Amino acid sequence: GDFTRTGERKLAGVMKDGVNSANRYYLNRFRDAYRQAVIDLMMGLPVTEDLYSIFSKEKEHEEKEKESQRGAQEQVSLLLQTYMQLLLPDDEKFHGGWALIDCDP
Repeated sequence: GDFTRTGERKLAGVMKDGVNSANRYYLNRFRDAYRQAVIDLMMGLPVTEDLYSIFSKEKEHEEKEKESQRGAQEQVSLLLQTYMQLLLPDDEKFHGGWALIDCDP
């Protein structure tokens, strides 16, 4: 850190070292754990239950997110169909279009 360059320790150097340590912890704990699990599986070594639970939780979260998106898409589709019936005269046909949705909360 800054101590080896300047010979003194400053708050900015302490904070930077803390951020670097936290980043290394994250990379080693999560990203590298997945890589190591894949390597272990490919070599036929058993993978710990901890990693299986992480994988399954992520998969469940992704499935819930997809389900939520499908529900929102169905609601938008129903809304568009309702407005098409209200706004288009009976003698006109709808051939296609785009739904513009404001995604800001």
